[in-house]
Order: sequence, then structure tokens, then C-alpha cells
Amino acid sequence: MKALTVFHGEGTNRLASRWLKPGFRHVFVAVCLEDPAAPAHSCWLRLDWQTGEVAVELVAGATFDLAGHYRDAGFTVVETETRDGEQGWCPLDVISCVGLAKMILGIRAPFVLTPFSLFRWLDR
Repeated sequence: MKALTVFHGEGTNRLASRWLKPGFRHVFVAVCLEDPAAPAHSCWLRLDWQTGEVAVELVAGATFDLAGHYRDAGFTVVETETRDGEQGWCPLDVISCVGLAKMILGIRAPFVLTPFSLFRWLDR
């Protein structure tokens, strides 16, 4: 399914502000849940770990340009697809925004630990 991986530097804790690259201090994923039988029910769902727990939010209809909206807000957006059938979680993954993003996207990359390293992995 279609997914947006969104990177930004807002609302992070002091540790993240000190050690992580500006503009890449947090990441969240929005997935497009499409229902071919009922397109009016298709939507974008945002999954975010910013507060230390998983937040799930219905953000827009599937026809809305959510990537453009986030880019207009100054965020870095990578448009991608989830990897169905692949296990994204690795036993060495740290429970974090990056770990959640990798699990949702089906990415198994144990050395991708920061939002910027995830961006580089997706951008390759």
C-alpha cells in the first residue's frame, strides 16, 4: 500500500535536539488505506511515536495530496510503499519513532537507527 515517510525536527526532546540532524529529529508514517469497492471510504492514516506511545490518527481522504501538505509545512517527505509479507521488526531495533516506521514499512535494516539514516536508506 502507498505510504509517506515524513521527517521533521519539531517537538523533540532535549537529547534528540542535541544529537540528531536538524530537520531529521523525528519521523512518522502515513499509510493510504484504499477500499476499491468503496473509494469514498479510502483514507490516509497517520501512525506516530512522538509522545512515547503510538498515536493513530485519520488525517484525510485518500484523494487529498497529503505529501504536498506536509511538504508545504516544511517537512521532508519520501513517498514509498509498504513491503507486504515482510517482517520489518528486528530484535535489535530500539523502540522509537524509527523502529515504528521500519516496522510499518516492512524494513529490516538493523543499523538504521536515526531518522536521517532511515531517510538515506529510503532515498537510495
